[in-house]
Amino acid sequence: MNIVRGDKKVVNMKKIPMDNVFRDITSISELLLTGGEVFITINELEHLCDLMESGSLSINKISIITNATVLGSRTLQVLKRFSLISN
Repeated sequence: MNIVRGDKKVVNMKKIPMDNVFRDITSISELLLTGGEVFITINELEHLCDLMESGSLSINKISIITNATVLGSRTLQVLKRFSLISN
């Protein structure tokens, strides 16, 4: 998964722990998640939910670009969590 922030800085989430990426960030207006298949990194997406639920990170809008190749029940649960947190 790659995350683009600010001036289109790409951060590879597989190489850098997510806590380091969001260490100095408390609010994001729009987060665009792209990659080969975004849902392969389901652990990172669950951790992103955890950060949002704890109140340490606020994201106004999350967009996910995927071909939905990996779309199991765990993925649907994470998408549901995102939906509940953002409302």
